[in-house]
Amino acid sequence: EKEEKKGGKRSRGGGEEESGRIEVLSKDDYYKRNVEFSYWLKEKKGINFGDLTRSEADKYFKKFIKRWNAESLPERYYKGQIESTHFKWSFGLSKADSEQLEQIKDKVSSDTDNIMGQALKFNNNSQGNNNRRNNMSESKSRGEDQYEKEQRRELEKEKSRKYQQRKKETLEELVPRPDPGSREARLEKKRQKSGYRRDDSPEFADEDLMGGDAQDSFRAAVQRQRNRDESNRAKNEELSKKAAVLKEKEDKYIADLRRQFIEKQQNQSNHS
Repeated sequence: EKEEKKGGKRSRGGGEEESGRIEVLSKDDYYKRNVEFSYWLKEKKGINFGDLTRSEADKYFKKFIKRWNAESLPERYYKGQIESTHFKWSFGLSKADSEQLEQIKDKVSSDTDNIMGQALKFNNNSQGNNNRRNNMSESKSRGEDQYEKEQRRELEKEKSRKYQQRKKETLEELVPRPDPGSREARLEKKRQKSGYRRDDSPEFADEDLMGGDAQDSFRAAVQRQRNRDESNRAKNEELSKKAAVLKEKEDKYIADLRRQFIEKQQNQSNHS
C-alpha cells in the first residue's frame, strides 16, 4: 500500500498515457486490464484471481480502478510492464498451489480430450447416418426401377391381351362361325378332324354322289366349286382390307398407349 501511495501523481512517459495523462479506467475495462488486475490481487492482496467469485472479483476491481485512476500504483502498471501472470508469478507458487494447478491442468486436458472424442464420435455417427441414408436412397431407387419394369411388363401384357381379344372379335364379325348342328358346321368339324382346310378339295352335294346325269352333275359341281372359290377370294380380299384397317388402328392405339406411358413417367420424374 505504501509503495502505491509513493508511486502516485508522478509524470510518466509512454505506456498507457493519453495526452500526458493515464488512461482512465471504468468497470467496462474488466477484461482489458485483467492482467494488471490479477497481478495486483496476487501482489498486494495475496489472492489468486481464479479463487474469486464474480461478485468478489467485481468488488476488488472497483478498488483497483480507484487506485489506478488515482495514479497510486507503481509505474510499471501504467507502462505495460506487467507480464501475463496466469498462475505464474515472479515470486513463485506454494507447493499446494502448484499441486492444485497441476490438477486443474489435468482436468482441463481430460475434459478437452472427452469433448474432442465426443465430437469425433458425433462426426463418425453423422457420416454413418449419411452412408445409411445414401444406401437406402440407392435401394429405394433400385426398387423403383424394378417396380417400373414390372409395371411396364404388365402394361405390355394387357395391351397384347386386348389386341388379341379385339382381333378375335373382329374375325368372328367378318367371318361368322356356322350355327351348331348345321351342315356347314358338320363339314367344318369334319375338316378340322381330318386336317384339311375348307378349300383343299371340291365339295359335292349328295345328289351328285348318288347318281343322275354324271356329266351335268359333275359340271354343276365344278361350277359350284368355282363359285365358292370366287366367293372365298372376294371374302378373303375384303377380310384382308378390313384386317389392314384394323392393324392400322391397333398400331395407332398401341402408339398412343406408349406415348401416354412415357408422358406419365416423365411427369413423375419431374415431380420427384
